[in-house]
Formats: sequence, C-alpha cells, structure tokens
Amino acid sequence: MSRRVSQQLDGRVSCSSSPSSSLPKRLPSTFEESTPKTPKSQQTQAHIMSVKEIILRFLLLPKEVLIVLLLEFLNSFRSFGLRFVLYQYVTNEFELGDSQAGAVLGVKGMVDIAFGLVGSIMVDIYGVRWISLTAMTVSIVGRTLLAFGRSKGALYSALFFFSPCGDALLSVGLYKVALKKLSTPLTRPLA
Repeated sequence: MSRRVSQQLDGRVSCSSSPSSSLPKRLPSTFEESTPKTPKSQQTQAHIMSVKEIILRFLLLPKEVLIVLLLEFLNSFRSFGLRFVLYQYVTNEFELGDSQAGAVLGVKGMVDIAFGLVGSIMVDIYGVRWISLTAMTVSIVGRTLLAFGRSKGALYSALFFFSPCGDALLSVGLYKVALKKLSTPLTRPLA
C-alpha cells in the first residue's frame, strides 16, 4: 500500500514499508468506541463545574435584571389571568350575549395587534423606560375601568383603547430589550 492511502486510512504517517503496520487492527464500529473514554467522576466533576459557573454568572447580573424579570413575571400573570376570566366577566357583569361577547373580544384582539405593531416602533424611537412607564400607567387606567366601571361605555373604552394599549406596549419585547441593555454578553444567556 502506498504512503498516501495509509495516511487517509489511519490518520498518521507511516515510515515502514509493510502495509499491515500502518493499518489499524480493527475499525471502530460505533461512535462510542471511537471517542476516548473518560471516567464518570471526571464527567460529573465537569458537570458540577459548569453548574458552579452558571451560578456565578447569575450572581454577576445587576440587581436591575432581577427587577425586570419580576416585572415580566407579573406582567404575564396579569395578562393571562385577565384573558382567562374576561369572557365570563363580559357576559355575566355586562349581560352581553355570546355573539356580542365574541365580537367585542375579537375586536379587542385586532386592536391588540395594531397597538403591538405601533408599540414596537415606539420602543425603538422613545426607549424602554419611557414606554414602560407610559404603558404601565395606561394599563392601570384600563384595569381600573374594567374593575370599577359599570357602563358599557367604560367597558368599551377599557377594552378597545386603554387595555390594548397597555398590554401591547408591555408585551412587544419591551423587557427583552431592557435585559439586553442591562446584561453583558457573558451573562446574557441567564437573563
């Protein structure tokens, strides 16, 4: 066998002229056989070291990141909690029929999408802090109208303007932009 073929098969240069000395005795049949064996204790130790590294990276995050994560959690809880009971609230408290409630909530969904598109542009123009404060204020007004308003006008203004504006602006990735600004490339996967 020539030296070139021997290099391709074995991966090393053979200086001997006999063909059998440069060929491996047996080719590995599986991937596990071809990878070098490491003891379980070294694998466990490497895993523990990676967990320690993750904890240290998490501790390197600024305190503001924890506040942003808490706000994201509360925002999602507020949003999904209201969506869960909104149909029952509209039909029971305001005595709307099923088709009327479906139409009202459908229009609210379309308004949410429109405010979301406008809100993402506004975040780029005005910044995270200004938009989050404005959206939180508008959202509080909308929730107050939903909780204490007893007329259909209050319901419609809350569902078609205040709540969609606040919800859409708070859910357009606002907190993701804040997390990117607050974290470094080293700590960003944990934020």
